[in-house]
Amino acid sequence: YVVRVRAGQLPSDPNFDNNTVYQLTDAQETAINQLVAGPEVDARGVALKRAFTVAGVDPTSLPNNTQGTNSQESKGTEGTLIYNPTRNWNIKLTVGRQVSTYSKASKEITDWLYGSGTAAKGDGRLNFWQTVAAPDLNSVYTMNNGNKLYLGDFWNSYGYNGSVAGSNTTGATSTPQSTYYGVVDSQLYQLITLQGTRSPSQREYSSSLITNYAFQEGRLKGLAVGGGLRWASNAVVGYYGDLNPAKFTHPSTTQSLISYPDLTKPEYIPATTNLDVWASYTTRVPIFGKSVRAKFQLNVQSLTESGGLTPILFEANGQPAQYRIMDPRTFFVTSTFDF
Repeated sequence: YVVRVRAGQLPSDPNFDNNTVYQLTDAQETAINQLVAGPEVDARGVALKRAFTVAGVDPTSLPNNTQGTNSQESKGTEGTLIYNPTRNWNIKLTVGRQVSTYSKASKEITDWLYGSGTAAKGDGRLNFWQTVAAPDLNSVYTMNNGNKLYLGDFWNSYGYNGSVAGSNTTGATSTPQSTYYGVVDSQLYQLITLQGTRSPSQREYSSSLITNYAFQEGRLKGLAVGGGLRWASNAVVGYYGDLNPAKFTHPSTTQSLISYPDLTKPEYIPATTNLDVWASYTTRVPIFGKSVRAKFQLNVQSLTESGGLTPILFEANGQPAQYRIMDPRTFFVTSTFDF
């Protein structure tokens, strides 16, 4: 749009930005390349980001979507204690701690955005977006459809992209600045700040107690009964929004207020406790003329659980955003034959 307006095209023209009617010249394509180039260059110093192929230069360019990765590290400790009061009575206690953390959060993205600096002062793509300007086009134009168009500086421009830099007949509905802070920066803020902390939804501590008693004589010989108690600690699944007005991302009357997460106010899902019970009977049965050892067992998993929905993710105001279906107590029977 900048190059077309500088060439004399009027934004109010119904054919504005119509390349069939106003085909771009080679000089205009070169001017557009210079506007979008930014700080990324290859070993020859040739800009990697360009809108049009340059004659004599390979078409290598940055991908439209820059993606990032995290480095994940997991550590855990587990201890088990086994106690057999008698030959036919077994007790097992297990206690564990698991911690998963990540580092180098979206390093590829932050290197691209910040260059050798930070979000506040860097020499990457973010700094380029914030400083590239067209001071000769500091007017607000009216498009043929009545919507407003502003091209004076990229960071605050609007009117040429409905999702990133949109407008209506009264002014901006979004700008690159509001889109960046609302969509990108608030997410990067949480990712970068949470480096070294435990991963979301991770239950750090867990324990289980299992016991089984087998009758070896008398009328109940062959019968065994047992149970297990499982416990897992609570887990952080998100953070309340920071209601400090200074942290709001550039609020305006035409744009939504997006707040950063308050990392001092985590949102938890509660600890869980589950009880399992079982009973088995071991005997011998005739199969194909042979006496075969057989074991029949009834298991009840999560005896005290009645089922339903439980929240697993929360909004910034503490309201549940996602739920998981909790299975009710489950009964199942197994049969084992040893030939």
